[in-house]
Amino acid sequence: MNKYLLLPILTLMLITQLQADGRRYVWTYEYLTLHRGEAELETYTEFSHVDTDSGRLANATLQYEYEIGMNDRFDVGIYQKFKQTHTSFMSYDGFKLRARYRLGEKDRWFMDPLLYLEYKDNAAFDHSVLETKLILARDFE
Repeated sequence: MNKYLLLPILTLMLITQLQADGRRYVWTYEYLTLHRGEAELETYTEFSHVDTDSGRLANATLQYEYEIGMNDRFDVGIYQKFKQTHTSFMSYDGFKLRARYRLGEKDRWFMDPLLYLEYKDNAAFDHSVLETKLILARDFE
């Protein structure tokens, strides 16, 4: 096989296995976890504060998340965070570990409860934060 065709063929094979996220909300949690064995790779990019004098961005943050379904109600996510300013190179900024657990099937109760636990720390490992949430979700039509 022609070596110049190998990369496009492998890329096409990978693309046919990828899917876009099916979530309906961007910054709100749905009553949703990945099914057992499913995995997701997400990227987040945020830009903030444009310096109007120089026209440069003051901050950019990148976050990569790998999420996997442990069973049909429980999933975990591992985040890696990076930051960059207009005066610095990209640098490691820390990590987050996240777990979500659905307490039942959708629409079992008036409000669908989801337990959320997140541990995060910075690159120096000197600023740990443990966050817990009870997420109550409900879709109306």
